[in-house]
Amino acid sequence: MGQPGRAGTIAALQRTIGNRAVQRYFLGAATASASATILQGQDRQADNSFRDATGGIAMSGRDATAGATPLRISEDGRMAIENADASRQAKIFFAEPDIAKKSNTELLKRGSKYLLNTQQAGAITVTDQKGKSHNLDAFEPILNPDEGKKSARKKVAGRMGTMQHGNAVGVEATCVAVAEAIIGQKYSSLTKKELKALKLVGATQHTQWGAGVADTIAKGGKRKAQTGALNENAIAQAYGQYLQAHPAAAAKTAKKLGVNVFADPKVGQAFVSESMGTPGAAGITNWTLDPTGGTSTALMADDAAVAGGKRRTGWGNHAGAVVAASGGDKVTMENYARSGEDAALKDNDEIFYFAMYGPVTKPTQTWHATWSGGATPIANAVTGVIG
Repeated sequence: MGQPGRAGTIAALQRTIGNRAVQRYFLGAATASASATILQGQDRQADNSFRDATGGIAMSGRDATAGATPLRISEDGRMAIENADASRQAKIFFAEPDIAKKSNTELLKRGSKYLLNTQQAGAITVTDQKGKSHNLDAFEPILNPDEGKKSARKKVAGRMGTMQHGNAVGVEATCVAVAEAIIGQKYSSLTKKELKALKLVGATQHTQWGAGVADTIAKGGKRKAQTGALNENAIAQAYGQYLQAHPAAAAKTAKKLGVNVFADPKVGQAFVSESMGTPGAAGITNWTLDPTGGTSTALMADDAAVAGGKRRTGWGNHAGAVVAASGGDKVTMENYARSGEDAALKDNDEIFYFAMYGPVTKPTQTWHATWSGGATPIANAVTGVIG
């Protein structure tokens, strides 16, 4: 990511992880396509919004003919998605049909609000790293007619055709709400098990869960039961400095806890990252970025050129539910509070996107690396699995 100390941390993580043969995505392109503009996505406008001048969602397709547009392709070649940059958000992804069938089976068990619908069979062909061709279907979201109920795929198959799908699907206005709709549980009620595992007492809020994890890592996995209030600022400082000074030891503890780059949700579960530290006048002191405390991450900055008048500069948290997986790669369906893009948040809005993340053996591809770094980081991020 080019951040101070990050290269050494990643090298230590790679040494700690070892050489397990886990799949990870690579950049490639379709070798054949059923449609030249099948790569549908939301386009960022000059005012930072993904909406056009009329308030509609700014959409376009991209060329999917042989070699035209870069894709993230799972190493086994069984999934792919447009390698979109910050100006694009993919509205579809590609996978072999059995992957989507297995995904829908798991999502139905959780009563997920959203399932996967085949937009186009045989949409693209890609080649995996061993030279084998894979014919992939294009998938979009579709509303589950049995939302909130544990159900079987064969029971909903005949009724899915009547449900809203694709770009007509309206989703929740925040990342956590979308994730909750998919995993079939509330985030606030998911922390008790994790807190118990960390021997935390009397702490039930997700920010306290994150602080408890950060505290455990900062103390090398050795800590006593927490009975009082958690001082987030002190924990954030100790956490960031420990990550910088002892990356291999921190990774060992993170691996034991199944957090940060080691967070590995299954289909129907979700990634969640929480920022540690209390915002001050300059934002949250970002100890993981600068162990001297010389850098702060604010969540928003005034910007008259942005549609909502505030430009996004950081995040307090982010969540994304996994809707498909192959090898070590995960596809999530996400949204986020678009406060840095639009004047107001909109529930039941047709803005959403799919993203692909890689496994722990490729730390820079992980959810944790993506959301703890970049232009709008989660300061002092702790990443875990919910669901």
